Amino acid sequence: MLAAFTRGDIAYILDQIAADAKWTSSLAPDVPYCGEYNGRDGAKRFFERIGGALRVTAFMPEKYVASGDDVVALGSWSGIANSTGKPFTSAWALPFTVRDGKIVALSWL
Repeated sequence: MLAAFTRGDIAYILDQIAADAKWTSSLAPDVPYCGEYNGRDGAKRFFERIGGALRVTAFMPEKYVASGDDVVALGSWSGIANSTGKPFTSAWALPFTVRDGKIVALSWL
């Protein structure tokens, strides 16, 4: 899934999400993609909001930790804020849960 995000293949990611998935972004409330999203349609809105807010220039998964159905991916990303034109680089953590080959929960931290 993270490789798909790196190459901009959102359709592939959406296909990997369970219909009843819970998807949250717990960043500051003024971040345009902050919030809670449900199912594939919610995940699609999440990616649309990221695309409207940022131009991602790099997305680098660096480490994975797994235990049963739970995975935490750690990495960093860079981009340019569409509203200001300013570049950013930030670390991220993505804890998610996979059941029956589909993502059922994900948090963008």
